[in-house]
Amino acid sequence: MTVIHLVLTWDKDVRCVRRACSEIQPCCAWPTSTTQFKELRRLFLVDDLVDSLKFAVLMWVFTYVGALFNGLTLMILAVISLFSIPVIYEKHQVQIDHYLGLVNKNVKDAVTKIQDKIPGLKRKTE
Repeated sequence: MTVIHLVLTWDKDVRCVRRACSEIQPCCAWPTSTTQFKELRRLFLVDDLVDSLKFAVLMWVFTYVGALFNGLTLMILAVISLFSIPVIYEKHQVQIDHYLGLVNKNVKDAVTKIQDKIPGLKRKTE
């Protein structure tokens, strides 16, 4: 990373600013047409209320996770999980699939009940 010193004279100042902008621009440019940007825009600007509420709750939960754990601790737990979860799943696949199916069904039932009771939470069809 280069440190840029600006000179206070008008001609040199303008040239330095243009050169500085041309040097900094490639690392700061983030195209606004990417799918990640569109998805974040959709979540923050509440295109779909249910998805935006899920995102808000997820961010709220992450504040507590971040307060409890250090970043390095989370990385260590992720590496341990990366190698241990597939082995556990292979050993107990039938039971895990059964309980995940039950949880998925109960969550879908709860979401449909909530969407039926609140009129603004109907999912938009595209």
